[in-house]
Amino acid sequence: MEDFDVMTTVMEYFGWVGAAFALLPAIYLAILTIAALLRKPRPAQGAADVRPRIAVVIPAHNEGVLICSTLEAAYSSRYPADRFEVFVIADNCSDDTAALAGECGATVAVRQDATLLGKGHAIDWFLRAWRGELEHFDVITLIDADTVIEGGFLDAAGSAIYVGGCKVIQGYYGVGNIGSGWRANLSEAAFAVSHHLRPLGRNRLGATAGLKGNGMAFAADLLLEKGWPAHSLVEDLEFALLLLEEGIRVEYLPEAKVFAEMVTEGKAAGRQRIRWEGGRVKMLSQMGGRLLGRALRRRDIALLEAWVDLACPPLGLYAGILAVAIAAGGLLGFVPLVAAGGAGVVLTVAHVIIAMWHRQVPGEVWRALLLVPQFLLGKVPVYLHLLFRGAGTAWVRTQRNGEGRESRYQRFAKSGQGDPNGWRRRSIWRSWVWARSMEAAERSKRALDVCGALGALALLSPIMLITALLIKLEDGGPILFRQVRVGKDGRKIRVYKFRSMVTNAEKVRSNLDAGNHHGAGVTFKMRRDPRVTKVGRWIRKFSVDEMPQFLNVLEGDMSLVGPRPALPREVACYDAFQLRRLTVKPGISCLWQIEGRADIDFEGQVKLDLKYIHTSSIWSDIVILLKTVPAVVLARGAY
Repeated sequence: MEDFDVMTTVMEYFGWVGAAFALLPAIYLAILTIAALLRKPRPAQGAADVRPRIAVVIPAHNEGVLICSTLEAAYSSRYPADRFEVFVIADNCSDDTAALAGECGATVAVRQDATLLGKGHAIDWFLRAWRGELEHFDVITLIDADTVIEGGFLDAAGSAIYVGGCKVIQGYYGVGNIGSGWRANLSEAAFAVSHHLRPLGRNRLGATAGLKGNGMAFAADLLLEKGWPAHSLVEDLEFALLLLEEGIRVEYLPEAKVFAEMVTEGKAAGRQRIRWEGGRVKMLSQMGGRLLGRALRRRDIALLEAWVDLACPPLGLYAGILAVAIAAGGLLGFVPLVAAGGAGVVLTVAHVIIAMWHRQVPGEVWRALLLVPQFLLGKVPVYLHLLFRGAGTAWVRTQRNGEGRESRYQRFAKSGQGDPNGWRRRSIWRSWVWARSMEAAERSKRALDVCGALGALALLSPIMLITALLIKLEDGGPILFRQVRVGKDGRKIRVYKFRSMVTNAEKVRSNLDAGNHHGAGVTFKMRRDPRVTKVGRWIRKFSVDEMPQFLNVLEGDMSLVGPRPALPREVACYDAFQLRRLTVKPGISCLWQIEGRADIDFEGQVKLDLKYIHTSSIWSDIVILLKTVPAVVLARGAY
């Protein structure tokens, strides 16, 4: 009798433990659902004064079937064509992906490495090998080669990062071939949960939304600093966790949408699930303990939530767990286990239905729910494979629908019918027009610089002669002061100025840091600088000391309009954001010169300089030059 009581107690104990394990994931899903419904919409950023430059990066391995349609969608974006550039990483390709991408107008980076395989390695290589080109961009987006981006994706992602201050953005990654089969339709239902409702809820809880591998956008300086250190089977999940450990959260942006083709053939879908779910299990074993330990030590809710999300089983596996819990509870007559399993089913079904309703999926996706039992049975071989054989370590490309069939471009090229839809001609035409317009803008700006500098030297020569005479009479020192400054792309240039300070001004500057009007910042400005001579005080007030820089303009080192040239010691203190000032030639006048001059602190100067860089044109240069005249005559903010 006692043995029976002990056995009953043990069974009840395991029953309660099983009930807890069966119910806990559903409670987590319920919390995310409520949090998502309570989430306030992100404030609209509006039209930014500055359109950031965006690099659209597309890793591609043997994607000749789909790459042209992906590029066509990218070039059809509503984003200004001169503010973004598309890069295709032709990674270990044995087909015509690189040739097709180049003919469609993309910049192609070819990588051949038989040892480091996979998208993570390809992205990391590209960020390192092409760093010089990527430093000129503000935002870097990552798009898969089978993806169509919605017209507003670049605008939404660029505004969220450049104006909204986000570091990492994950857009909505949906199914592009809804209606092509029940597997694609059910994938959209699953994406409504994992790619929409859950990221909304996670962000509402103050956690990271996670990366989904497609439709991602990063602040360029962050991605160039970090590279892509994640090389596992689920490199997107791994990278999101690594960023979170450094306190960087991924923000979900539902209005930034991309759509990719989902596989509809059973074998290809099975291999894809093995890679996704097996990679997730490996990530839990590799990083789960570390995440939980750091979460508890730091008392960090975001890290704890990331661990819970990682430990939470996929919906298909969880459905099986709930079925086993209900069956075991019924056979053993343990009501709490049956109740926990039933509650888990109710909460999970509600989670899925609310996600689909919130995402507003089409009717065929709702009808596909009738085939969920068939879908769950199809996952049994997947989990058996993972249980007995594991997920493997090698990256294997998922076969695309229609693999082996010629692309539309290839068919028309062979048939000699040309390009009836005009997509290729439009892409090439846009690229050609953009390149020619940039060349024309540079030539126009240079013509304005030369003509303006020659005219100014002729007009101002009497003032310059008088100034030179006064400087020489005051202390007998040199008339001109030649100083090394930093020009475009970090090149050192020698800038001319009328000397307005004592001859040993540079030696005694370090003793005056306490009086810096800009505080302990990058630049040094002092209202009553004791180094300034009597003549110097007047020529600095009316910017006469800058007049010799028209010679720098004629030499091509400077422009009439552009960010003011910085000292090397100042540039050494720049962060990645501030280094963007060096992407154009420095100028004699600029936006902050006409809006307050030295009264504007360094951060304000940088913002105005970047505003100029991203909106400059020949007409804006003329307007700035016209406004410079009253600003100089009235001596606003000059000292």
